[in-house]
Amino acid sequence: MSNKNDIISVTITGLSNNHQVVDLASLRYDVAALAEYEGTLAKLQKQRIRHNFRCEFEQGIQELSWLMEHINTLSAQLETEMFKFQQIAVKTNKAYWGIQLPPKLKSSNRENLKLNYRIPHSIWQIQSSIVPVIVKRHGVFFLTTKTVDLFLPSQQTTPKKITEESQKRRQNLECWLLKNQQL
Repeated sequence: MSNKNDIISVTITGLSNNHQVVDLASLRYDVAALAEYEGTLAKLQKQRIRHNFRCEFEQGIQELSWLMEHINTLSAQLETEMFKFQQIAVKTNKAYWGIQLPPKLKSSNRENLKLNYRIPHSIWQIQSSIVPVIVKRHGVFFLTTKTVDLFLPSQQTTPKKITEESQKRRQNLECWLLKNQQL
């Protein structure tokens, strides 16, 4: 940058015979200051844009984490309802067969066999038993599905156990979110 003490005078003649003296060093100094200001302003704008992106990113991650837990909780509830449906369907199916069988059924009777082919074997069928779940690995959210095995022995999985596990996961997420907000 020029030093203000280097004064060089230039006479600029205009149309009106008035002479104007311009200090070139002062002009150079002002131009350099303006360029420096523009650079600082551009740098601050870039920092502000990055800050806005960072805030938007952090807010998005929090929303995605909340939605992930919400969807997974709903999936666990849906899984519980599917087990309830299966239990009721099994009981109802037994009643259905009790209604469909003739009162005096003989196992060797050909007419009874023909009758059995016309009656649906069950009032319910499983074509798909999957629920959506979201998993987060290495900072990436994966929307996927989980297969629900409706025929597990009742000692292993019960609707109550599934609900309890879902509530534990939700409480763990809420604790984690509170901890991260305080940081």
